[in-house]
Amino acid sequence: MANFYEGTLKPLSLRIFEKYDLDNSGYITISEFAHMIEDHGLHLNAGELEIAMLTLDYDGNGRISYEEFLSWKKKSSFQDLRLDDVAIQRRKTFLDLFRKYDLDSNGSISADEFVGLYEDLKEAEVVSHDRTSTYEDMDSNSDGVIEYSELVFWLEKEFVKLGYM
Repeated sequence: MANFYEGTLKPLSLRIFEKYDLDNSGYITISEFAHMIEDHGLHLNAGELEIAMLTLDYDGNGRISYEEFLSWKKKSSFQDLRLDDVAIQRRKTFLDLFRKYDLDSNGSISADEFVGLYEDLKEAEVVSHDRTSTYEDMDSNSDGVIEYSELVFWLEKEFVKLGYM
């Protein structure tokens, strides 16, 4: 990244990212992320920190790339990571659901893993479309797998439609 911007002023988002990428790995780990959000005025407990991390870690690999940080920063702020008690509980429930169906623990739900999730959502009357349509709708970046952030976005959208939120 550094060579691309050599001789020019780096974007603010990149300067923030690099400040907290303490090991210069090109990724922000959860401990580096904790420093970042504390410096931006947020003090989160371990559970809140995990949920906040997953909000940015779109691919679920346990670290935040610059692309993930930039994508999040374009539409959110650090204060958006602060959730009320109801939202925290809802995200914990979503995380438990995600982990239940991420059978190989790779940070995403494949089409095969989705079968069980779809059946549970259907039984709970959260889905109204067939499995393939629901999977495609949930996979908002069309990469063929469901990431935690995609599941959260889709569930919250559906809950609003159903009047649960």
